[in-house]
Amino acid sequence: MKTKWLTGYVVAQWPGNYLMQRLPFGKFVGATIFFWAVIVFLHCAATNYGGLIPLRFFLGVVEAVLVPAMEITLGMFFKREEQAVMQPILWITCMGAPIPAGFIAYGLLFSHSTILPWKFFMIITGALTLLLSIYCWFFYPNNPAEARFLTLEEKVHAIKRVHDSSQSSIEQKQFKKEQFLETLRDPVSWLFALQTFTLMLSNNLAYQQNLLFVSLGVSDLGSTLVSVAGGGFAVVCCIIAAILLRLYPNHNAYWATWWCIPAIAGGVGMVTVPWDNKLGLLACLLLASNTFGITYIIALGWTTSSAAGYTKKLLK
Repeated sequence: MKTKWLTGYVVAQWPGNYLMQRLPFGKFVGATIFFWAVIVFLHCAATNYGGLIPLRFFLGVVEAVLVPAMEITLGMFFKREEQAVMQPILWITCMGAPIPAGFIAYGLLFSHSTILPWKFFMIITGALTLLLSIYCWFFYPNNPAEARFLTLEEKVHAIKRVHDSSQSSIEQKQFKKEQFLETLRDPVSWLFALQTFTLMLSNNLAYQQNLLFVSLGVSDLGSTLVSVAGGGFAVVCCIIAAILLRLYPNHNAYWATWWCIPAIAGGVGMVTVPWDNKLGLLACLLLASNTFGITYIIALGWTTSSAAGYTKKLLK
């Protein structure tokens, strides 16, 4: 399943980013979230593994578009030097997602309805996603100049400070071929791609951790609560990362490396700690699965802030 999701993610990257640039940005985000909600709802209709494969593929497609959309939004409203600190603050919502999801799943496991608990879970999360898509369709700004939550003076100030920092426009509807070719020729772009690829290898752990919890002796109900604890730990790590990036700026490479160390230590512990030491194995698993994501978050801001052209920001 992870392979199908990742395939959709890779396939949709460049065409999705091209459409993001050509279409009204806020409407594009709202429509993409709407399709995400539809795909989540359709999981309830799947009756076998074959039915889930295309759904996981298209789930990767929509996520591939929304991740750079969030990065472009940050780039519109915050200066280059501010974006590194804002990354963990923004993506704390992603790292902390297991907290509400775990509590919802825990409650649904007590249901005695004819509808299976996992289908109820898809209905609830799909409904929340649908509401979010409606809100984004009407209120997500195309750029700071169209942000309803800013006054005219604040809009001018937001645009000026970003332009002075990056010397680039906040939004550009023209796809520039020269920036596309420059991105392909830039070895740094491929280093960022390699970094993302290697981190995605570890990302599979997040999809398997509940099965590993059960293998370690945690009950089905208990595994959902352990995932909540893991999400809480990840949120704390995000807060610490934001503070460190604020106190010691312009050291993205060092901090990205730093947050890989506990993940590596946790991985080593999982294969060296004796199997009868369940608590130690559980601690190593939580350490490995909830820290490497900080490196990925730092890399997201690092890639976009290192490019001046709007087309290059999308491609990176």
